Amino acid sequence: GTAYICWLTLSTDITFQTSIALRYAISTDGGATWTEATEPLDSGNAGSILDIFGGNLSGPVKFVDKEWLAVDHSNSDFRNTIYASYLTIESEDGESIEMNITLRKKPANENTFTTESVQVNSDTYKVTQFTSIDVDSEGTVHVSFAGTLDSINWSLYYTQSTDGGASFLPEMKISDFHIPRLSGDEPESNIVGIDGQRLYPCPHLVVDKSGGFYNGNLYMVWTANGLAEKKTEGLDIYYARSTDGGRSWSGARVLNDDGIPDSHQFYPSIVVNEKGKL
Repeated sequence: GTAYICWLTLSTDITFQTSIALRYAISTDGGATWTEATEPLDSGNAGSILDIFGGNLSGPVKFVDKEWLAVDHSNSDFRNTIYASYLTIESEDGESIEMNITLRKKPANENTFTTESVQVNSDTYKVTQFTSIDVDSEGTVHVSFAGTLDSINWSLYYTQSTDGGASFLPEMKISDFHIPRLSGDEPESNIVGIDGQRLYPCPHLVVDKSGGFYNGNLYMVWTANGLAEKKTEGLDIYYARSTDGGRSWSGARVLNDDGIPDSHQFYPSIVVNEKGKL
């Protein structure tokens, strides 16, 4: 019954030095009051914000971004562990930049998150982002994320951990996806009111832990206007599933059925209830 919320803060001091932190708070009274944790979940220092936006990074920098939380409700040894997956961008010299999906956890008997991060992705990506995380009824941690090897051709990937987030299997591809701005040929959003820098694939992963007929199934939704290439002018909600615990995935298909190629559907989310219904 304890509620957790996590958010991102970006702070700049009078000398324009910038720090970033993933902060979290806890409520034990149904959300009526909240207590912020003394220490952030993770944090970094990006140097001068003028250099960041000018593309002139120098010296060691670290960015953390787009966090996602999940809790283990299983009867496994990791029950009540809280997991956080998020993006970490690091550079020792301001030129060679590494982007990885990382994970930290708060064990059930601990009051704070671990200070050591586990790298989720095995492969090296030009850019990676947009993680989502869930835990099944056996305590297996499931993580998805988006990645590209060339900054143009993007795919969604999936991996899992069976040891409480200590290590992850090599990721596998769920599907390619195409979306304006990220895929290179459409630099701006074509949705009125949505800035091009904020048009995300918004991938969301969920696992069935109902104990019913579909227990262990994994479901994935995301925004795109095609898979390997642009298919429509409008954005659609794509969907894929795994019926074998993530070992294989169905071919992606469009979930919405409006039949209007230039209409827009975007920013999806998905949940499974206690009866296994999506």
